[in-house]
Parts: sequence; C-alpha cells; structure tokens
Amino acid sequence: MFWGFLRTTSLRLCIGKRVDYAVCALLGTLPILVAFLIHAGLSGEVAADSLLKHICPQATGIKGYFQCPNWMMFPLALPLGLWVLRWMSQRLSAVRDPNGSSHPLVQLLPEAGRNPLRQRLRDIALDGRLLLGAFSVATICMVVDLKEQEAVYWKVFSRGKTSITTCPRQIDWTYYCLSKQPTQPGYVSPQKDLALIGVAYLCQYLIITFAFFVTFLITAHNYVYLRTVFRRSAAKSEDPDLFFGISFDDDNKRCFGLKAMHVPFNAQLIFLSISAAFILISRFAIVGPLSPDVTTAIADTFLAPRKGYRDFTTAVAKIPLDKLFPTTGQIMLAIGWIFCFSAVMMPVFLKFLPLVNKQIWSGGINEFLLEFLKDTNPYAKDPMPPDLSDALAKKFAQNSFWPTGDRRARLLFYLAFFALLLILFPVLPDGPYHLFLLGYLLFLVVLAVTFTTLLFYALRVGLSHVDERLTSTK
Repeated sequence: MFWGFLRTTSLRLCIGKRVDYAVCALLGTLPILVAFLIHAGLSGEVAADSLLKHICPQATGIKGYFQCPNWMMFPLALPLGLWVLRWMSQRLSAVRDPNGSSHPLVQLLPEAGRNPLRQRLRDIALDGRLLLGAFSVATICMVVDLKEQEAVYWKVFSRGKTSITTCPRQIDWTYYCLSKQPTQPGYVSPQKDLALIGVAYLCQYLIITFAFFVTFLITAHNYVYLRTVFRRSAAKSEDPDLFFGISFDDDNKRCFGLKAMHVPFNAQLIFLSISAAFILISRFAIVGPLSPDVTTAIADTFLAPRKGYRDFTTAVAKIPLDKLFPTTGQIMLAIGWIFCFSAVMMPVFLKFLPLVNKQIWSGGINEFLLEFLKDTNPYAKDPMPPDLSDALAKKFAQNSFWPTGDRRARLLFYLAFFALLLILFPVLPDGPYHLFLLGYLLFLVVLAVTFTTLLFYALRVGLSHVDERLTSTK
C-alpha cells in the first residue's frame, strides 16, 4: 500500500493535470497572504525593551517577509518547479509514452531488445524509491534548516521567552514575535509567527522535493544509459540485444553515433542552469552585501595558490564562513547543486566503462577496445592486428567524452564551474564598487575555463594510463 501510494504520487507529479499549476501558484501565494494578515510582511523596528534587543544588542530592525526575494518567489517557483519536473520526466523516462518508442535510447537498441528497456525507462520515473528519497532529503533539509527556530519556539512555548539567550544568525520574519512587547503596536504573537513559518517552509519543502526528485531521476536515467552501453564482460550472462554498441565510425567523429541522445542530455543542462539561477537568487538574498574585510579574504584565497600551499590554507582559514553561509540551509543548497552537477556529468565516463572490469587494467589496449565490440562487429578480432588496434585507438580518441560532443561539454563545464564558484562565493560588495564586481565576475570566468581545461586534461591522463594511443588523434 505504501509503495502503491508513492507510485501513484509519482505518476501524478510526472503527468497530472494543468490545474496542479494553479494549486501550486495559490500555495506559493499563501505565505504572502498570511504575512499580510499578521502584519509580518514589512520590515519593522526592534523595540528597545524587546527580548530580541536584549539578546541581540546590535539589532535595529527586523526584515519582513516581503523584503525576502527568495521567499517571495514561491508563487512563480512552485508552478515552475512542477512544470520543470514534468518536462524533465517526459525527456528522461517513458512515463508519458507506454510504448517508450519515442525515447532516443530505445532507438539505439536492436528491435529484439527494446521492450525491456521501454519498461525500465517507464519504471525509473514511477519507482517509489526516487520519490521516497526526495521526501527524505527534503525532510532532513527542513529539520536541519529549522534547527535554530525549533529551539527558539520550543523555549517560547515550554519555558517562556525569557529562557532564550542566544542571538539568531538571521534576524528576519521568523522571529517577529520577539521584536516587540505584547502591548506595543505591530506585535505578532508566537502562534501567528509559527503559522507563517509553517506555510512558508511547506512551500520550500515542496521545492526541495521537486528538485531532488528530478536530480534522482537524472541519476537513474544516466545509470540506465551507462548500463545499456555494450561491454563484452557485462553481456556474457545477458542477451547482447539488451545493449547498444558504440560506433567507432561516427560521421561526425565526436560522439560514437550517439547524437540522437542530445534531447535528454540537453534537458539535463537546462535543469542544471535553472536550478543554479534559483540557488543564486537565494544565496545573494541571504548573504547580502559583504564587508570589505570579507571580500579581501576571498580575493586573497583566489590569489594565494600562486604563492604556495601554506599561504592558500592560511587565506582559506581567514574567510568568515558564517558570512558566506549564514544558515545551514545555504550550505545544503551548495551541496545539493554539487550533487546534481555530479549526476549530470555521469555520461562523461562512457570512455572509462571498460575499466569497471579489473582484468582490463592489465589486458592492454586490445582488451580495452574489444570490450566495446559485439561479436557481430567487423572490428571484433581477437587477437587484434596491430594496424587495426592503432586505427581503432585513433577513432576512439577522435570521439568525445560527452555523448553529444566535447564542444558542448566544455560549455557545460564553463557554466557549471562558474555557477559553482558564484554559489560558494556570492560576492556582492557593500557599496557602489561596480568595477570590482565586474572584475570579480571576469576572474570567475577565467577560473571556470581553467578548471574545465584541467578536468579534460585529467580525463585524458586517466585514459593514457591504459595506453597513450587512446588519447592521441595523430
């Protein structure tokens, strides 16, 4: 019954009805309405005799719900998140196509082996474990992110406000009830403030669930993709028709005949970009403008590697992480996006699949290349003549790491590393330092290009350990 509920819910998420978007938009509007009704929407002053002023002497004002763009975007973010989920499920699974014939991965297989793959592609979206995993991650995120609020409101309702002695890391609408005395105008009771927290974090819970459901779907799709690539050692105990063989004679000499896979892989790049945009909105909204000492510490960190390892570690230690990651939720956002990025880049490892078989490590280049060749392939000759081995190795090297071409892969990693650096270091100077900000963004672009170059160099070095001919196009 439990798994049936998860399967039904997954099906509703992936297909559903158009009215679901309206429901999501209304749900995203509910916190705004509650904030308006309880007068917690606008920023207000912290009363001099309030508890919040007592535990946070530096506090002069409290940020209202309407002044938090990362919370105000829920009426757009929730329906957009659901639409992206359905758009991704349509391109990564066969949930909307019972026959599964429209998925390009199915077209790569012989007719005799397509039915099991059709069912497998349909099941990856309806597998209750994906939704259960998304619910579990979202729950953990909420419990950890609300840890501070949980402690505060537990004390408010069990022992009274006077038992609160620690200043909150973020003085915002979640602590409106502490900013004034009950007899003062604009006072918000703990019950009303807790109601606003409940509806707002419910929206955030759903956003996180949508995001991780798609991330797990990407992971499952890419695993099925890599698992379906023909490997001689893996196909010994299974029907060879259940696998597709890569083409060494690709006309474009860049993607092993897998150009048709651009639809699901491009969709993953789009999702990665959309998720990065929303995370950056949240990061800049929470972190806000940084003081000169913080920006100087970050700049020293980027420049320190030129001086040596000790200078680099010293510079990192000087960065006030509490300023870059004011809440635990901000740390989880960065970790979640890195996980998503890792799932998207899984197809890059197609060229390394033979190394899953430990015997290939000592078998040399002939065993490595034969691992990709079906018995019906005219190149499948054992022992392989040296001239054929050289020719196949050259063709292998000419084809790209990314299934739809390394040029697109480089663009992916330029964007990904730039977004990752900006997510980790969302520098917005406290003042009109436009030239500094422009220079910082250009510096991040240079770093992104450098990291991408190093990544592809590392991939080539990894293959060259088997044989240098696998990376040489000459």
